[in-house]
Order: sequence, then C-alpha cells, then structure tokens
Amino acid sequence: MAEITLSESDVQRIAAAIIDGLRQHPQKQVFTPQEVAEKLGVSVQTVRRRIAAGEFGETLDDGKMHRVTEAGLQQYIDNHTGARESSHPEPPYLMRGRRVYANPGRI
Repeated sequence: MAEITLSESDVQRIAAAIIDGLRQHPQKQVFTPQEVAEKLGVSVQTVRRRIAAGEFGETLDDGKMHRVTEAGLQQYIDNHTGARESSHPEPPYLMRGRRVYANPGRI
C-alpha cells in the first residue's frame, strides 16, 4: 500500500473544509421520550403514545427507541398552544369556578 504524505497546508485546508461543512449542516437536536416528557410535564407513557400517534411528526428510530427531533417537538408545541376553542358555553351549574351541586329531583 502506498503511503500518503500531507503537507501542513493540506491538513489546514482539509480542516477548514470540514469546519465549513459542519457549519452548513448543523447536527439535528434530538430528544428521548424521557427528555420530552420532562420538557412538557407529562409522563413518558403519554409521550410514547403521542409518538405512536404521529403527533411529533417524523421521529428517528434506533431499534426500539424513538427520538423526537427539535422540529417535531416545536411542531407539537405549536399545534397544542394557543387560545382554547370551545363551542360549548359554560354549563349553568358552574359559577365562578365553583361547582354547585343541585338536587336532581326524583329519579
């Protein structure tokens, strides 16, 4: 096998090309279900169910472990953030946040 000899300028040029390539293609940030659960304040099982339902978009699958991308987590947050939409008026038995129990009469 032939031996390859690199000059110092060759090494510097290669290193600069590698650094430029890394800057153009930054590594994707990925999260485990445990990390997502901690960020969202829900259980790991809830995160796994939502991953299976596709609520985090495409995930990275490593055998049995699913990893959520930063874009998928942001998509989930965007989809589940905002004003609550309700087409139902507040029930009459709720008064200022207190539940009022009334006798339903004869059953």
